[in-house]
Amino acid sequence: MKKLLIVVLALAALVQANAQVAPGMKYKEIKGMYDAKMYVPQSIDPYNKTVSGVVSFFVPGAAQLCMGEIGRGIAFFAGECVLLEIVQSAGEKFIASVITDETGKVTGYKDEQAAKSSARILIGGLVADLALCIWSSCDASKVAKIKNMYYQDLYGRRASLDVNFEPYFALTPSAATASGSTFMPTAGMSLKMNF
Repeated sequence: MKKLLIVVLALAALVQANAQVAPGMKYKEIKGMYDAKMYVPQSIDPYNKTVSGVVSFFVPGAAQLCMGEIGRGIAFFAGECVLLEIVQSAGEKFIASVITDETGKVTGYKDEQAAKSSARILIGGLVADLALCIWSSCDASKVAKIKNMYYQDLYGRRASLDVNFEPYFALTPSAATASGSTFMPTAGMSLKMNF
């Protein structure tokens, strides 16, 4: 029974390792097939990783939505909306607890404990919002790279480098003698590179 289980698991791993690229695959299907660090830009790439990252930094989830990743885009955008609501609410509470003079300078607090609590929530919300923007930007860039690699494989234009070392044997002419020319065997390695 154990041997049968091992054979079945080995076959499943082999099938997964030999997964073929097919049209219409979703990101969750292709993200395990590619390493974003290995991405090489090509002219056929439909998504720009830099633009995707910048757009998603300023509007979290926007680039993911544009690339067809609806769930990811909505999750990032909803997180941004929640954090902005928290920041706005904390800011309003902080302003309501501050006493200012006619020039706008803070002179005291109506409720110092509430002002400190609101300030902590405000700062925490702003830090969390910045972290979400950075996360969304990095995610959008990674999604763009993975999807571009998928399209490169789908249309067969993926950049690659083939390097082959092969043994080399030949007979090379040596110095001519009175009886005629002689050949010397030579051996070595040849390097073949295809771009």
